[in-house]
Amino acid sequence: MKVRQITFLMTSLVVFLIGLLGKYARKKPNKVESSQRVLMPKFFLILANIFISVGLLLLFLVGSLFMTGQTASSAGVGLGLIAIGIMLFGWLLRHIYQSFYIEFQENYVKQRTAFLRKEKIIRYADITYYEYYEESGHQYIHIVDKKNKKMDIDTTFFTIDRLLEKIALIEEKSPRHRIS
Repeated sequence: MKVRQITFLMTSLVVFLIGLLGKYARKKPNKVESSQRVLMPKFFLILANIFISVGLLLLFLVGSLFMTGQTASSAGVGLGLIAIGIMLFGWLLRHIYQSFYIEFQENYVKQRTAFLRKEKIIRYADITYYEYYEESGHQYIHIVDKKNKKMDIDTTFFTIDRLLEKIALIEEKSPRHRIS
């Protein structure tokens, strides 16, 4: 087989496996079993591990090229910096995966941000406004409470059925708290 045919077959296999992984991730959301906490999709963790592995592999390749003396110093340094950048990007994705979550409890919804690990808590009874909007092909829900705390939830990645049930109950019980 020619190199182009092998490259095409390998690329096709990788694209097919990524498609299967995406289909699996949508059918089985990434939930922690002991709570109502919903994590980022597993795709982020897998992608992070791929970037870390590729970065380490490139770093090993650069090290072995330097040890054997088969590379010019400027090319090797550049490839080494690229390898470190790829690896750091993988660690960043892994940090985002481990930090971010949304938790739907009986009386409130809690969201922890990815970078500063800041938690936002909005009680269902305090929600005064919500709206759907679309951005970059993803649908979001924007909710605001009485204290003007805001939260945006990506409905493409996260199921918000419990939040919508609570909003419907609030609207049904007290028309004076009608959510616009």
